[in-house]
Parts: sequence; C-alpha cells; structure tokens
Amino acid sequence: MRFQDLSSGEKVLMSFALCLYNASDERQEKHFPKLLLLDEIDAPLHPSIVLSLIKTIQEVLVDNKGVSVILTTHSPSTVALAPEETLYEMNSSGPSVDKITLSRALTILTAGVPTLSVSFDGRKQVFVESRTDAYLYEKLYQNYKHKLNNEKSLTFIEVGKTNSSGVEQNSGCTQVNRIVNALVENGNSSVFGLVDWDGERTKTQRIHVLSEKIRDGIETLILDPVLVAATIIKENPDFCLEHRIIEKDDRYPQIGNWNKDKWQQVINKIQSIVLETSEVGENIEITYLNGINLQVSKKYLHLDDHALEERVTKKFGFLRPKNSHAGGLSKHIVESVLGDFPDLLPNDLIDTFLMILSDM
Repeated sequence: MRFQDLSSGEKVLMSFALCLYNASDERQEKHFPKLLLLDEIDAPLHPSIVLSLIKTIQEVLVDNKGVSVILTTHSPSTVALAPEETLYEMNSSGPSVDKITLSRALTILTAGVPTLSVSFDGRKQVFVESRTDAYLYEKLYQNYKHKLNNEKSLTFIEVGKTNSSGVEQNSGCTQVNRIVNALVENGNSSVFGLVDWDGERTKTQRIHVLSEKIRDGIETLILDPVLVAATIIKENPDFCLEHRIIEKDDRYPQIGNWNKDKWQQVINKIQSIVLETSEVGENIEITYLNGINLQVSKKYLHLDDHALEERVTKKFGFLRPKNSHAGGLSKHIVESVLGDFPDLLPNDLIDTFLMILSDM
C-alpha cells in the first residue's frame, strides 16, 4: 500500500512512528529542535489512540529529548486526557495564550451541546490532616506516579488552615472525616480521606489509613531508618564514621548499590541510637522500591511520629536546622535524599496510593 493511500489518521500515526524511530536511533548524532508545533494532529484519531499519543510525546520528546511541544486541538476528549497543568487557551482578542483550567477548557469546547456531561471520576481529591501532609503527599505522588501505572490521578488537599503565627488550625483526622462525609452525602463521589494510623485507626469506605498496622504516620514513613541513615550519611559522614554507622570507605553516592546485609547492619545501628537500646524487640519486614526487604523494629515504626521526629533531631543534632519549620526535616528528605535515591522509598506508600486509585 502506498503512503498516499492511507487514511488521514493512519498517516499521522505512520509519520509519528517514523519520528520516534529516528529519535531513538543512536547510530548517528542528531540535533533536536527546541520547539515542535503539532497542529490538530489528533483530529482523525480515536480517543484511545490520542491517550497513547500524549504519553509518547511527554515521555519521548519532552522528558527524554528536551523538546518543547505545542499541540493545538478543538477536541474535548483530547483536552480531558491531557495533564491539566499543560492546558492553555489561544485568546483571539489578545492575541495571547492564557493558562486555563480543565473545567473551563471543556466548557468552551462543549458550548452548545447541552446534553453532554463530562465526568471527572478519573481525578480523585484526597483530604489529609494538615498542610504539611498535603505537601508531602503531593510531592511524593508527583515523584512516583509513573510507577503506579494508573490513568486516574490524585490531588491532596489539607483540611486545616494556618494562622498568622504559622500554627495549623481545624486540622486532624476528625476534620478529614467530617469534610469527606459531608461531601459524599451531597453527591460527590470523587473525594477520599487519608489519615495516619496513629496506632488505632482503621480503613472505612471513604477514609484510607497510611500503612495501617505497619507504621504510625507519614513522618514515620519518611523517617524510616533507611532514609534517616541516608540523610545523616549525606549531611555528616564524619559523625557516621565516628559512631560506626558506616565504614571508612563508604561514601554517600555508593549507598544505592548497597546490598541487603549492608543496609540491615546500618539501620540496626540507627535504630539502636534512636531507641537508646540495642534490644529493639520484634521486627516488621519492610520492602523498599529497590526490592530489598529489611527487618525494621516494630517499636521504631509504631513510635508516635512526632516523638520520632524529636528523637531523630535530638540524636543527630546537625539535622535540627533542617527542621526549623513544620515538617522541615521530612520535606528535606523527600526533596534531597529521595531525589538522589528514589528507590529507597518504602513500598507501603505506593501500596496506599494504589488502594486509593482502585477504590470506587
């Protein structure tokens, strides 16, 4: 079959396939454009193909090759499938290009079609206990959503507010329950809650519990002994060497290559320092994204998360400046250490995200 005999949609796909093939061919040096303009190439395509097209553009051209891409469309289905942060409206009265929300874009493109209703059931709003929690969950979700392999998305919303003194008010588990239940009773089917276990909470129909019966809360997850070890090795290797947490030849850039035995040895030392005893008692097996399974002290994991934070900053005093504001140390670990070694994240957070995404 000749190329000119293909349908318009088939021509688009064939041209794009050739583009991707050339982009991935490493046999010769290539110079990619800084900007690629795609004018309504989605018009002849089925929405299921458009989703694959958008993912490919994002992963291959934007992320891997550093090419900025502008794709114009008049299709509400294409807009609904695109990440909301990428949406802009061409304003003919300007002329200008203005940032636009998904709901506003769909309203414009479906004007005059009164029988069309667009559902946002692919986007779930998750209410959490505090502003710090919302920041941490949102940051972690954005960093790891590529591992979830799920077309639905999560947005994390705090229930409280911060007063002029920086103190959070009207926050906590009770407020999460109240707000989520009120919204559900009024017909909102896309809202959920996510709260700390705190040694007692159990999952309900709409309220999920982070790492139930595994660890106390979000700070306990981020202050997992593996992540604490990585943080202090990065911030103060001399201290770690002096206290025999690491050996003379150990270096921070190498920790991603450590095996199970090495990590177990290191976290045993961290736990004994934090808990002030070498007898840490019963263990819980924790799996990390790098595939390693470690025996972590149940006493450590079940310690109140704020008490654990205080112990960590007390025992490793050089970390205290990182914790000068609410959640400061946890934010530092998420942004710095997990930025360097994302596979050190405990897998139970990913499990929690997947449970919320799969909930109806």
